[in-house]
Amino acid sequence: MWRPLLLFLLVLGALGCPGGKDLCARVKCEPDRECEPSTGICRLKQFAGDAGTDAGIRCEPACDGGVCDTRTGSCVACLEDSHCACPNPSCDPQLLTCQPPPDGGSDAGVGESCADAQPVPFAPCETKVTFIVDTSALKNDESGSCSTSGSDGKDAVYRLALAATQDVLVTAEPLGGGDAVVYLRRGPCASGAELSCRDDLGQPESLRLKSLPQGDYFLVVDSFDAPSAGQVRVTVELAPPTPPPNETCATAIEVPFDGGSTASFVVDTSLATDDHAGSCNNTTDSREVVYRIPLAAPKDLRATARGLGDGGVDPVLYLHRTPCGGGSSELACDDQLTRPEVIRKLNLQAGDYFLFVEGFGPDGGGPTEVTVALSGPTPPPPNDTCQGARLISFPPGSNTVSFRVDLASALDDHQGSCNSETDSFEVVYLLSLASSKVVEITSRAADAGIADPVIYLKESPCDGGVELGCDDQLIDPESISAFLSPGDYHLYVEGFGASGSGVIDVTVRLTP
Repeated sequence: MWRPLLLFLLVLGALGCPGGKDLCARVKCEPDRECEPSTGICRLKQFAGDAGTDAGIRCEPACDGGVCDTRTGSCVACLEDSHCACPNPSCDPQLLTCQPPPDGGSDAGVGESCADAQPVPFAPCETKVTFIVDTSALKNDESGSCSTSGSDGKDAVYRLALAATQDVLVTAEPLGGGDAVVYLRRGPCASGAELSCRDDLGQPESLRLKSLPQGDYFLVVDSFDAPSAGQVRVTVELAPPTPPPNETCATAIEVPFDGGSTASFVVDTSLATDDHAGSCNNTTDSREVVYRIPLAAPKDLRATARGLGDGGVDPVLYLHRTPCGGGSSELACDDQLTRPEVIRKLNLQAGDYFLFVEGFGPDGGGPTEVTVALSGPTPPPPNDTCQGARLISFPPGSNTVSFRVDLASALDDHQGSCNSETDSFEVVYLLSLASSKVVEITSRAADAGIADPVIYLKESPCDGGVELGCDDQLIDPESISAFLSPGDYHLYVEGFGASGSGVIDVTVRLTP
């Protein structure tokens, strides 16, 4: 009697009846579901969560264009603000949908210095903001390159955070007769490079910087001096990036050598503004861009520029050493009427150099092909210093000799009393007299070139001898005349500053 009943119970257990050991043994669920061991019912799969994701119910299929709410296993528009974007940047925690920003923006705080710089108060999704700051109660903590030293101008500092590359336009309009100064720096605030500084008397200050990369920048609203501090209406506007980004020394970009020694590229100078000027171009509204050339070791440099298109593009090239834009920083400048512009500098020493590509006047800008090549370096000439001074030899039976000097690869090793310019490159000649003579020495730029000669004459010893004469004329020729006793003397042929180097013709005449 009991044996049939026992057999029946065993069969029920094997079929998955409640109370059995494995209710899911014969259950097959869909891929997005799994069998619940206690009931044998297929339910949505639970998961432990990916890295950075809360455990919960996986959304199957995966969400397309939304995010997974693991509490319900359903796809929603957002779970937090970071899932939203303009023009609807806020996530509603109840509806889980992206909503427009609330009306109005935040007020502009006042940053007394870099240490407590306040954010520019853009409202969410807004790219333009106007606010008023009163600088009269502030201190003098910062100073821009266009500020007046010791003027005690009062300033406020704001942080401008760019999430992407953008153009930045800033205007600062004094209210009530003040005089504002405004400048923008890269971060960090206290030591970042200044990108632009404006102080225009009697009108609003205005900055425009193109294609500023993502990052933090610091805007300083300053006053010319303490009495001119007061209320200033400040407008900051962000716009889509426009070329070129390298309009000034402060925003210069590196020449794209890409690991090689030659770079060729095309730039449209008509899109730039006129911020600098080369010595060979005094035409207003000549728009330029600036490239940085870092040299880790001495090199020869050759740069060329050629206008593209229908012939209306007229380039100008000039090269500066550090500091970029300084009045005495120019090493070379070239502007040709019909031929490509060429700058060739030999034996440039290690350091940073800046190449300006410019259009001649407002109509000379346009697409310009630029090539920069590095090589060498070419060593300086043997008579670059006293130790290698070259003997001046006169033709047989003649008391006059003329020779040509090329200072292209010379260095600045000596200095005459009539030339205080740095980077004035020279070579040295030895004049040996067996008897007393009147010596007349003249120099001039060869072939009416751009060289600006300087000549000076010293007694021996070369490095420490007394200077007997030094001449530098605005208009050639330079001339030294002296009665000399028998002995050795040293003639220095030099260029006035780096831009005065070039090819120089020298004549030495002896008379009893």
